[in-house]
Amino acid sequence: MILHLDGARLFNALVETGEPTTAYGQLFDSISICLSKGLGCPVGSLLLGKADFIRQARRFRKLMGEAGGRLVFWPQRAFTRSTITWTD
Repeated sequence: MILHLDGARLFNALVETGEPTTAYGQLFDSISICLSKGLGCPVGSLLLGKADFIRQARRFRKLMGEAGGRLVFWPQRAFTRSTITWTD
């Protein structure tokens, strides 16, 4: 059975429990994280998983009509990266 975690409030749970990110990462095959909820601005989502799973997800996304990755304004990318690094 493949398990997926909708990580909408994952960072809240990590802060509350004090557990490391690996504690949740080892339990699931994939995790989605909505950055809009954590950062308070519409910057998209992350899909986390093993490399083979991510390849399949990208292929499926293209089959469903998305031509390629969305370009992200570089300050948003930098802010997102620093926020995730800070919370880890």
